[in-house]
Amino acid sequence: MSPQSSVPWSDEPELAGLIRMGRNAFSETECLRAERHLLEALEGGAKYPDIHYTLGLIDHQRGKYRRAVERFGQAVSLNPDYTKRCFPSPSR
Repeated sequence: MSPQSSVPWSDEPELAGLIRMGRNAFSETECLRAERHLLEALEGGAKYPDIHYTLGLIDHQRGKYRRAVERFGQAVSLNPDYTKRCFPSPSR
């Protein structure tokens, strides 16, 4: 399962739309557009780990590793179990 596959959509339709557009742009490798939508969703009050995780991936792709680590840390601070969802233990 992708770490972004089960985003708890906001009760705010505008924020949900920004998050959806950001995720779609990222999956289409349009990182500038994805970043713009996701940052706007954060400014609007969205508080989902997936937003920070995706922004971290964008920063990592750009070689901004420190900022990527900060973003990943923000995702985990919002949901301490987030890494378990991103990196599930192998089945035995």
